[in-house]
Amino acid sequence: PKVQIPYITIPGHAPRQLVEERLRRGYLVLDLLQLLAEKGIRSNNLMPALPEKQDDSEPQSYKLVSPFLPLEIFDNDDYECRTPESWLAMGKNEEWPDQKPIPALALLLTGDYVLFGDSESSYPEYKWHLVGVLDYCTKKCQYLVEETLWTTTVKDYPNMTILYGGTQHWIPRIRLLFKAEDPRIFANRIESALRLRKDGEIQLLYSTSVDCMPIWEANPSLSHASLQRIKELVKSACGFNGKFFERCIKNLENQAKLEFDRVMNRMVFDSTVMAFSEEFSDIILPQKNPEKIPENICIPVPPLHYKIKQNEFAQNSLLNLPEVIAVIHDVLDTCHKVTDMKLFDVTIVKLQRVDEFVRIQFQVQNGITVYLQEKWVISLSDSIRSASNSISKVFPEYDSDEIIYRLMKQVVFRMRNSLRTLVLDSLKNLSKFLLESCQCGKDFTEDLVWGKDLINSPYRSRKNPLFLVDLILDQNGVHYSTPLEDFETFVTKLFRSAILVTHKIPQLYRFVMKKLVIMGSLLIEPMCFHEKEVTELEEKVRNVLKKATIPLRAYAARYKKYLDLHILDIDAFKTLNAKLAPQAVKKQVEYHLKKMEKLEFSLPSYIVIGPFFVRVQAVRQALIKKRWFLANALLENLAVMLSKEIDDACEKCILLSRMLQERPNSIEELTEKREWMKEIPDRVKSYKEQLSKILMDYEVLEDLNFLISNDDFGKKWTAVGWPLKINCQVERVHAQHEEDEKRFNKIQLSDQNKLQEQIEALQGVVAEFVGYDDIDVAHEIANKAKRAKAQLKQCQSLSETYNTRERLLGLPISNFDHLNKLINDFRPFEKLWTTTSDWQRWTDGWFNDPLTSIDSEPLDRLVTEAQQTMSGLIKQFEGNTGLQLICYLAKSSKIEEFQPFSILIQCLRSPGMKSYHWEMISEKINITVRPKANMSLARYIELGIQDHLDEITSVAQTAGQEHSIEQALEMMEEEWATVEFDSLFDKEAEQSILKVPDEIFQRLDDHIAKTQNLSLSPVKKVFESHLNTWEKKLRLTQDVLEEWLECQSAWLTLEPIFSCDEVKNKLKQGNTYKHIEQRWRNVMSNVDREQNVIEMCQNVQLLSRLKRYNMFLQNAQKGLKKYLEEKRSSFPRYFFLSDVELLQILSQSKDPTAIQQQLHKCFENISQLQFESDLQITHMYSKEEEKVQLLPPVSAAGNVDNWLRDLEKSMKTTLRDSIESALEGYSKQPHVEWVFSCPGQVAIASFLVFWTAEVSKALEKRFLNKILPVLQNQLVDLVRLMRGDVSKMQQAVLSSLIVIEVYAKDVVSKLVEQKVSTVNDFEWISQLRYYWTNEELHIHAMNAEFLYGYEYLGNSRRMVITPLTNRCYLSLTEALHRRLGGGVAGATGSGKTETIKDLGNALAMHTVVFNCSDKLKSFAVERFLKGVASSGAWAILDDIARVHVEVLSVVAQQISTIQKAQQQQAENFVFDGMEIPLVPSCAIFFTMNFGHTPCNKIPVNLKKSSFGLWLPHRN
Repeated sequence: PKVQIPYITIPGHAPRQLVEERLRRGYLVLDLLQLLAEKGIRSNNLMPALPEKQDDSEPQSYKLVSPFLPLEIFDNDDYECRTPESWLAMGKNEEWPDQKPIPALALLLTGDYVLFGDSESSYPEYKWHLVGVLDYCTKKCQYLVEETLWTTTVKDYPNMTILYGGTQHWIPRIRLLFKAEDPRIFANRIESALRLRKDGEIQLLYSTSVDCMPIWEANPSLSHASLQRIKELVKSACGFNGKFFERCIKNLENQAKLEFDRVMNRMVFDSTVMAFSEEFSDIILPQKNPEKIPENICIPVPPLHYKIKQNEFAQNSLLNLPEVIAVIHDVLDTCHKVTDMKLFDVTIVKLQRVDEFVRIQFQVQNGITVYLQEKWVISLSDSIRSASNSISKVFPEYDSDEIIYRLMKQVVFRMRNSLRTLVLDSLKNLSKFLLESCQCGKDFTEDLVWGKDLINSPYRSRKNPLFLVDLILDQNGVHYSTPLEDFETFVTKLFRSAILVTHKIPQLYRFVMKKLVIMGSLLIEPMCFHEKEVTELEEKVRNVLKKATIPLRAYAARYKKYLDLHILDIDAFKTLNAKLAPQAVKKQVEYHLKKMEKLEFSLPSYIVIGPFFVRVQAVRQALIKKRWFLANALLENLAVMLSKEIDDACEKCILLSRMLQERPNSIEELTEKREWMKEIPDRVKSYKEQLSKILMDYEVLEDLNFLISNDDFGKKWTAVGWPLKINCQVERVHAQHEEDEKRFNKIQLSDQNKLQEQIEALQGVVAEFVGYDDIDVAHEIANKAKRAKAQLKQCQSLSETYNTRERLLGLPISNFDHLNKLINDFRPFEKLWTTTSDWQRWTDGWFNDPLTSIDSEPLDRLVTEAQQTMSGLIKQFEGNTGLQLICYLAKSSKIEEFQPFSILIQCLRSPGMKSYHWEMISEKINITVRPKANMSLARYIELGIQDHLDEITSVAQTAGQEHSIEQALEMMEEEWATVEFDSLFDKEAEQSILKVPDEIFQRLDDHIAKTQNLSLSPVKKVFESHLNTWEKKLRLTQDVLEEWLECQSAWLTLEPIFSCDEVKNKLKQGNTYKHIEQRWRNVMSNVDREQNVIEMCQNVQLLSRLKRYNMFLQNAQKGLKKYLEEKRSSFPRYFFLSDVELLQILSQSKDPTAIQQQLHKCFENISQLQFESDLQITHMYSKEEEKVQLLPPVSAAGNVDNWLRDLEKSMKTTLRDSIESALEGYSKQPHVEWVFSCPGQVAIASFLVFWTAEVSKALEKRFLNKILPVLQNQLVDLVRLMRGDVSKMQQAVLSSLIVIEVYAKDVVSKLVEQKVSTVNDFEWISQLRYYWTNEELHIHAMNAEFLYGYEYLGNSRRMVITPLTNRCYLSLTEALHRRLGGGVAGATGSGKTETIKDLGNALAMHTVVFNCSDKLKSFAVERFLKGVASSGAWAILDDIARVHVEVLSVVAQQISTIQKAQQQQAENFVFDGMEIPLVPSCAIFFTMNFGHTPCNKIPVNLKKSSFGLWLPHRN
């Protein structure tokens, strides 16, 4: 060890060797590891750590841990006691020739890590090893050490130890402890290095974080003015020439801007880390060294010599010169004038707007600024220059420039002080002026609500108002002409403008000492914006003005109720009420006029609120006019509607008049018009009724003093005159018809004579056809037959017309039977010759026309019809041999001979004939047959193909079958060519949604089946590949559409869910869903580009993507199901909602008001809640619109589950407190008044409490007879009140209360009748009795006792309690007492479910009905029963016998599990593998119908777990 002791021992001191030995032994005793452990240091902490193996899936932002810095960087040499050379010199010994290793401890890797290279370990183990120091490297600053494996001593040198080593290492000094040094100092050295390394890492991480921050645009940047000022100061410094400055200034600018941005980032970073310390826990802000200020300090003061100091003072202050004193006097006088000025005009009396007030103040300041910059500075400069001239003349021994320079320092100080005084005094005066204007003598808070009086202001200022504002109503809401925020900001403008007055005053140097080189600004140092006194004044005024605007906001809020009226569009209002009934119009007009009159008296023209004069006249007039316009619009609508009705009515009369003026042109028209005229009296009567109604409606306009137009007035009286005009016209038309009838009779006789002559002529024409038998002139005879047929048809039509006219005129009916006989006789001749002519024409075309022009489809039909016609004519011409012969020849020689050629034509003209079919025919018949455009049948016959009809027919049939397949494929392809995707735009999802009707899937199935049938055809070979391709297309389309719709359905279900941040954060699939959604939207966007269904779906990759999407969405739905289970567990009443309804609540959790649609499914009778602006729920509404205040109110901020639980608690607390209050007020108010003082449910429960108490008391004291008249009188009063003028809400309360009081009276009557005298009698204890004990409501029935459920029921109707109902109550309450359920059986409509529900209402329990069916699954009931057990509700499984036995057995076991947990009084129990809480009040009932499955179907365990109750049939 190193010691500071002389080598020569000093008497009285220990020898040097002894001290060294003591230290050496002391060092050996000390353990370095223990010393480091006491300081909390582990050896491994001294070495840099290898980076950990981190999971690549972990976000990069979390990989913030970096390896430690090497410790030797932070080593402090001050702890070193020897130099490296002196340490190595200890290993040299004259007795030993070589360098001896110096014993030491070195921190090295463990042997295992070195030997085996355990590279998988992130943290290798380091330990202190015994080493020998061999050498030192000056360049690396490291020692060469060798590990010691064992040691020994030399025989001849007992004091020398030999170290036998192993591996050599180069290590720094901080890892090396010499045996000859103090371990405690070395431990301190390590501790210091660790501390410095930690500070360095903190500073490094901090600096890196700040340097890596982007420069935010919102951060303030170095302004151009500041940069220019810096440049000027740099340029004015000594030693810079122009070229060097220009070369360096750009780099300096960039460095200055970069450093400024870095300082701003550092400030933002510091504030963010301190605000979110948990998120930035790995970042430590560098600690600043606090500056210590000494409390006391002593400064030596040299001795003073008065005379010397006096002369120095006179010389320095210049007060010994009269000229200087005169100048100072002038300066002070001028400065006093400045301080007496005012920067603000606070003597304003006239009302002004804020911008006008600011403008006036700016004008005042501009005038003072001009005076200061011009007159004041020049005046002071002139005074100083005059003094300078006088001093140079009178005292030439003084240096006048130096005197003036020192004098100007004092003047500048005076100027600065004057400017500061001017600004501060002006700001104080302005502040006082504004503060006094804002004093209204009343205190108020931010949540101030203005009263109903809008005319008188309780917040008038003690002084006259200062600012003028206009109240404005527009599309943006209710606001003022001057935004209220401007009243705060204008204070800052005025304060800053006042201070800016001091920013442009030039210094006097450049006016007085023009040759002086001035470095720096040429302006007097201005006053700072952020001086404490200024900011305090500004803040005070801002706060007062901000507070003064609170009544303004409250006043404006009262006008929000008029906002809808103000922005109501008159045209839209007219359109909406265009078809309003006249009486409804009258009612609405009177309403609007009444509201208009109310507005005139309730709204002021102006009002004074604090310092504000609010003009309301424009809003007042606008609202009044709007009411008048609305009323007038309704009347205009009515006038237009009545005018249209008048026009419609008159149009009918005009049409009647026109039709009466038309003269008949025939007997038919005359008769028809006479029949029509019989309806005119009824039409006129109907018109009069319609007109009477219209005239009554016009009276509404007259009553409301509405002036109709002259045109409408004329139309009205024209309509009144139409009935008389029509009647007169009818009389004239009757006379005219008599004359027309006579004229038509004469015409009829003349026409009949002409017809007889024409018939006689036709008889001769028909007789000529008997002699025609030449078939060669068939065409000419056929034309004659056609002309004769047309003439006969015309005669027949005329005969029918004449007979009809004879009937109309009442004349005898003429006989035209001879005409009908003539027509029947002529018909065979006509058929013969027309058929013969047609056949000759057809056969000529079939043989000679090109075969391609012949239509083969009607060919067979024409041949068959001609043959049938000829066969029939042979029978009809039995008496005429010649004609029979013609018919026979035509049939046998013409038609029958042509039949083979008909078959040949059909085969050759088959639409399925292709080129290869013609080749097949050619091969079979050994005749080359080719289809040509001009090839006729006769040409084919010449080739002799008619002899090979069978072979041709066989090929034609094959071609026809192939053609049918081809046609079927073409038809299917044509059908799908027009089938396109139909998409609808979903506003909620903001995405087009694919719409695929069921017809497409039906068509796919039909076409796939059709294609498969075509594939079974024996002639499919030609189209086999086409059929296979088409079937693949159809199947791929079907698969894509099915996957697509499945994906779309799942996406539509999940999209509103994952759009909710709360749900997205809870589900781990949220991040992946974003990618799936983006890809899904890309798929949907392709629909707009490719509309055809078949073409769009021919994408195998699309099918695979859709399958992957569906797989993920199924996983997401599973995660969603799990998440919904967690949500239902947090609020058990969620179990009664479907998944869709629950998701609607969760997706709208940010808007609590939107959740009200589902409230009635979570609560018995809460349909709506009243939300305040701060989302406080203050009232609840029932379905009957009963309003109940919640005490305490519920805050809807935060998680929806939490505030719904709070709502449930508040509901029950409110009902309990309301019952307590109602019980206290029952005896203090008359019964009829007390009924309306509390909610209906509370009134019923409180009445039953008092009824129970009164009856019990009467039974104990034996005066039960006295209660009956009291109950009777109360009932009469309620009935009388019910018949009075009460609202619907009050009627509902009275209706339910009357039912209960009738039941109470009947019970007392029965007790009196049966002479019940004790409270323990069965007739009394079997009733439902209500007791208020221990501040809770209890219901007793026999030996059972129940706590009132406090579920809000609203004004729901109560069922009439009959003796049968009472027995049901008794059975069910006994079942509840034994922790069992109840099973009620009876006929449909006997009241099973309603009886259980009414018992639930009596106990104020939340009762939920579950409708059973044969499709019910056990998991649905399981979820429902979880909600029942967890929420304490009652469940009714309605018509349980419909459920299948297998499902019913599972349900019975689940019910048994709940009931066993109730009987064991468990707080939690395992239900279907899941532990859930148990609320003891829960109960499960079921009902059955006699008409359905017999009761022996019910499982035994379900029968044992319930009380059976059979209601009798109604009959």
